Amino acid sequence: LGRQAFSTGEDRGRLGGRGGSAAATMPVGKPSSHRSVPAPSPKDSERGSKGDKEKPAKEHKEESSADKQKSQAGKTAKQHLNELVEKSKAHGGPDLRKIGWTCKLEKRTPEAEGPDPVFIDPEGKEFHRSKEVLRHLGLKAIRLMTREEAYDTARAYQKKAIQDHPLPLSVGPITIVKLGKVEYQRAGFHSHRHIFPVGFVSTYKDPDSSALYESEILDGAALDEKHAEAGKGDTPVFLVTKKGGEGNDERFYGRSAKEAWRKALEDPKCEERMGLREH
Repeated sequence: LGRQAFSTGEDRGRLGGRGGSAAATMPVGKPSSHRSVPAPSPKDSERGSKGDKEKPAKEHKEESSADKQKSQAGKTAKQHLNELVEKSKAHGGPDLRKIGWTCKLEKRTPEAEGPDPVFIDPEGKEFHRSKEVLRHLGLKAIRLMTREEAYDTARAYQKKAIQDHPLPLSVGPITIVKLGKVEYQRAGFHSHRHIFPVGFVSTYKDPDSSALYESEILDGAALDEKHAEAGKGDTPVFLVTKKGGEGNDERFYGRSAKEAWRKALEDPKCEERMGLREH
């Protein structure tokens, strides 16, 4: 607009009119007050959207740095809480995380070299030691038994179980015939979850085919020629025999109950059917 006004003034100046001098003094290219604002370019829009996305990323970075903070014991708050959850479960308590317990790290005194865990219950009450939490929950410490004490306790329980439920004992398609002997001094015959008593015998009748199977736990170190194909070793050997009648039995060996049963049933995903889990 300015350029157009100026050129018009020049034309008028050539004709000698006053309007020419007035138009010539008009500022060239000066924006007017009603000039429209240009629309943002795609690059500007992209920069704006990136700026918005950078904010939550920064907040997330701050959160992750707090998660990485470690106590004087060299553990994060999450690790301390996980340990407390496991202690609660081991003492018969609940999963504290699921009922709202949390953990934070903070210095107990200004002189402390680093932070220590503080456990917080759902109501906001704070505890500085796991023992305080267990006491607050009314959980008592479990006394660990020696191997001999555990064996004596298991034997007493076994005798009472046999008196209350004489063998053979049938539960569904599985029948327990013999409980066997617990080899508590041999590490390969028990774990933190299972006991594999030598001489344990049970039977299983397939509800679909009516086939009868017999399961046994053998002593791998005392196998005779009859079980030579199983291979010797100081570990239990699991034998599943499919009864065929008239001496046509089929034997399947395994170093675990699952291995033997999967061979017997020709099913790579089946579970064992010895009755070890249920009884």
